[in-house]
Amino acid sequence: MRVSQKIHIDREPADVFKLIGDLPQHPEFLVGTVWKPVSNQTHGVGARYRVLMKIGSVQVGGIVEVVRWEDDALIEWSAVQGVHQTIRWLLSPTDDGGTELQIEVDYDIGGGFIGGLVERIAARTIARNLWASLMAARRLVEQDV
Repeated sequence: MRVSQKIHIDREPADVFKLIGDLPQHPEFLVGTVWKPVSNQTHGVGARYRVLMKIGSVQVGGIVEVVRWEDDALIEWSAVQGVHQTIRWLLSPTDDGGTELQIEVDYDIGGGFIGGLVERIAARTIARNLWASLMAARRLVEQDV
């Protein structure tokens, strides 16, 4: 299942990427998520983090590794342990000099019909958390620059 949210930020992509690319700072704006480094490398391709999202009373997720890093444009993680998940931050310049910031989460709980039902139920919580995270990121970027 894919859940995606996007927001406009009144700053250039390079300014937005300063926040998004500072992976250890993610706990300051990721809502409903536990985010902890699990490797000595904390930036760029190869950095690994434990990512757990609270869905109801349960935390689900696992270990993810950064697999793509394009300055001012994209950061992508994929699961190496736990729930299959891919997380992408996408930054696109807008005509007004701002940035469209999008976050996408693809996940697969497995388990056939029951797993699909759980995925659809979780999608609402994930969408709310992603939107709240984007709002928090926008506040940090627009006040910091």
